[in-house]
Amino acid sequence: MKNFKISSKANIVASSPKEVLIAAKYIIDHLGWCQGRMYKYDKNLITHVCAYGALHLVQVRSYLDKSNAIRLLSNFLSKNTKSSGISAFNDTPGMTKDKVSKMFGKVIKSIKNK
Repeated sequence: MKNFKISSKANIVASSPKEVLIAAKYIIDHLGWCQGRMYKYDKNLITHVCAYGALHLVQVRSYLDKSNAIRLLSNFLSKNTKSSGISAFNDTPGMTKDKVSKMFGKVIKSIKNK
């Protein structure tokens, strides 16, 4: 999927905080990854996302699901890393797409039936 691109009108709908995180991880895994900005574009298509940008792209049935997903990820990061938040973690010097994806995976695994 090297040439995979996503428009700013992606149709990924999540109905729980866990689904928001799963969808965001999928987006990170299948697009280019970036630091210092939410997205990189090529001809009005999003080609790269940061961790927060991936969360932002996920459509939800209830905004509370996205808000709770962001809270779960932020709390996990504050307890398990030296980062002060999602953007700080993503933009840490030496951070990689693989490390960001793995962190999403750890948070997803930590959520039980939500």
